[in-house]
Amino acid sequence: MNSLYSKAAASPIIYRRIAATVTTGPSSLLSQGGRRHASHVSKVAARAQEIQEERAAAAAAASSSTGNNRLSGPGTPGSADRLMAQILADRVAAKGRELTDGEKKKYELRLLKMKMSRKQYMKWLKKHPMNPVDIPNEKLKVPEGHGENIWLWNHVEAGHVVYSMHPQMDSNKAKAQMPYTGKKLVPAKLRRDYWRPMAQIRFPAGQGDVGRSVWQKLLELKKRHELEWGEQKHEFLRMSREDRGRALNDQRANVVADIAAVLGGLGKGNKIWLETKEGKDVTRTLCKADVFWTNGLDRHNAAEWSENVRHFVGLPVKVDEPRRRRRGKPRSCPISI
Repeated sequence: MNSLYSKAAASPIIYRRIAATVTTGPSSLLSQGGRRHASHVSKVAARAQEIQEERAAAAAAASSSTGNNRLSGPGTPGSADRLMAQILADRVAAKGRELTDGEKKKYELRLLKMKMSRKQYMKWLKKHPMNPVDIPNEKLKVPEGHGENIWLWNHVEAGHVVYSMHPQMDSNKAKAQMPYTGKKLVPAKLRRDYWRPMAQIRFPAGQGDVGRSVWQKLLELKKRHELEWGEQKHEFLRMSREDRGRALNDQRANVVADIAAVLGGLGKGNKIWLETKEGKDVTRTLCKADVFWTNGLDRHNAAEWSENVRHFVGLPVKVDEPRRRRRGKPRSCPISI
């Protein structure tokens, strides 16, 4: 019955019309079941009218008590201020610190959404300038220095290449960069003795947005190498499935060529181009970048390199290599080549 009342409250006009059509006929022409149905529908319509009146009174009380409060939307009770204050106090006690403005707005929207139906909530968002997209979220803030370094990992047997924003390779993120190329050709898990650090790309301090843009371009180019074969299409189609999958897995040479192209400014929207304004003149220069190779011969897989790129042999930062430690003293500093 409660669910029927809620449906009736949502559309009382329809239920009143049903009650009117059923009860207007002569009672002698209705059977006993028909008369019971007519009385039931009339009760539902009456209850729907009462619910509508109660909601209108609650909305009027809320608007008069809260004034210009952001929470005074349709269907919100007048006690929204007290409830919001209680929620904020509980969150402050749980976090052990004061809430930021973004967190307060987020909890206000959450309370507003709980008190409204979805349709009312969407209408309210259209009329008011506050939108969940505009609310600052602390979780979306980029950590300091994120994107200033890009690490490359190479599978010594199959030739897979994986990009990483951290000196440690994450298993789930690494497997997401390896598409399916054939049965038993994609590793089910990452073994520490098969992966080696291949290179590290370093950008100047404070240029993390440049590094993240380069990261995006490199991932897109790698994906296109694996899915768009271009001139090699006929050659790959003549191979067996296993040989074609092994050829697609070996992206070591392609990745080096991609790094040279992206660091040279390739790609629409590549942020490696830095713009400086001097009056009305705008000059574009390429951001400086250092590439550290574990094998200095890898850089020769690219036809040419731009002048903003410097090459070194040896990684500048000790990484958590997924392999056993070699005997002997480690290299003290990278060697410029």
